[in-house]
Amino acid sequence: SLQKINIPVHCLAEDSDGRLWFVSDSRLQALYNDLLQEYSLPGTGTQSLQTVRALFPLKNGTLLLDAGEQCFQFRPLDGVFRALPAAEKGRRLMPLGLLKDGSICIQSYTPGGATPDYRLETFDGVQFHPIPFPDPTMGGGFYTVFEAQNGDVWLSGERGVACCHDKKWRTFDSTDRTTPEAVSGFTELADGKIWCAAEDGIWEFDGQNRSVVRTGFNHINTLLRARDGGVWVASNSGLYRFWRGAWIENGMEEGLPSTSLQQVYEDQDGRIWAATSRGLSLHHPEADPDPPRSSIRRLADENGQLFEGGTLGLFFRGQDKWKYTRRDRLLYSYRLDQHDWSPFQEVDTVSFPDLSAGKHYFQVRSMDRNGNVEPTPAQLEFAVVLPWYRETRLILISLAGLAAALFFAALAVNRHRQLLRSYAAVEKKVAERTRELEMTNRELLHSQKMNALGTLAAGIAHDFNNILSIIKGSMQIIEDNLENPAKIRTRVDRIKMVVEQGSGIVKA
Repeated sequence: SLQKINIPVHCLAEDSDGRLWFVSDSRLQALYNDLLQEYSLPGTGTQSLQTVRALFPLKNGTLLLDAGEQCFQFRPLDGVFRALPAAEKGRRLMPLGLLKDGSICIQSYTPGGATPDYRLETFDGVQFHPIPFPDPTMGGGFYTVFEAQNGDVWLSGERGVACCHDKKWRTFDSTDRTTPEAVSGFTELADGKIWCAAEDGIWEFDGQNRSVVRTGFNHINTLLRARDGGVWVASNSGLYRFWRGAWIENGMEEGLPSTSLQQVYEDQDGRIWAATSRGLSLHHPEADPDPPRSSIRRLADENGQLFEGGTLGLFFRGQDKWKYTRRDRLLYSYRLDQHDWSPFQEVDTVSFPDLSAGKHYFQVRSMDRNGNVEPTPAQLEFAVVLPWYRETRLILISLAGLAAALFFAALAVNRHRQLLRSYAAVEKKVAERTRELEMTNRELLHSQKMNALGTLAAGIAHDFNNILSIIKGSMQIIEDNLENPAKIRTRVDRIKMVVEQGSGIVKA
């Protein structure tokens, strides 16, 4: 029956019987057991459709409709609307929000005056009562009220935000730009911190300080903390969910009929409803219970070395198992080594400049738009090396090698010099021996010459001695035989012969 509604739904509320009430098409409608009931709003349809802006279930089973200029009380038992009169005639009512006891805090004022007389009261569905906390000190013109689990009452107005703790008000003035203006809603986190929604951002109060959680919304209409701890934000630009420290945007890609949302609501069964400009939408987290899976690769060559001081670029991508979330709409969180995880964002590339030398590992995990987070992150290990001139071990090894090379070079040079000296000594000795041999050879030759000359002289002397002996003997014979001419002639001939032999010897 809800699929037939294709027009704006302005507000949502659930009563104690489990009926979901909403306003659409000039009608108050109730969804119960998949059946839809309709009740025409009082007044002109178009005007009522435009002015009904909030529904409040009261503890007596009735509904309070905030129609801007007027409030209506609706009794589901008989389907009757009645205008809610103020406690005093002539005053107008402006519902601010439900308190923990089930009553609604209402601001009443008298219009038209220079200084409107603002007054806070509570309404339990039957009658008005004084507020259970002191009157606020920040003046009138309030927008919304919220009661925390510890009993603190938070109130927003024209002048900022006020908190009542132990019956004492503390005001956070918005004039110094450090406090949000025109707060439209509050919610309380599990740790007791208070979030408040301004027009374009969310602020956080921790009891002492305030800080900005996130900005950039296009007019926040509803701020809701669900039972699972997530925070839902309905705005004119989409439905946002703060889950596990990350902001998840849900749009038409996730099944919403429109990105303009007036309210987000959690019923008694924990189901999340969204009132959009094109009907009512129900969140089905059970449709996609499986987380996506991620993979990583380097933008540069994986085999290339990464030197210290360089930049590492990584690209990662994921895949939703059932593809309920498109790949380009997955959210990623990453970390390097033991650093903190980054917030989940729509980024699939990252670069790390000036990495230190050594081994590193990069992890990334993906999350789909249903809030399923990858349990086992994808991991990439890589190493960053030092340049050779900064590698201590390499320098030490190089110096040791250089020292060894110099040592062996010096040893080789020394050996070479020793060899040169040895060669010079050998050559000197060889030269000396050569000179000695030459001298010895000359002496030997001279001695041989002298020996030969002596032998020659001795031979010649012997030969001449024999000739002289023959001559001497012949002359002696001649002297003794002067009277014997024959013997003289014989000896003279003998002398001539030996003289000729001597001449022959001299010629030889």
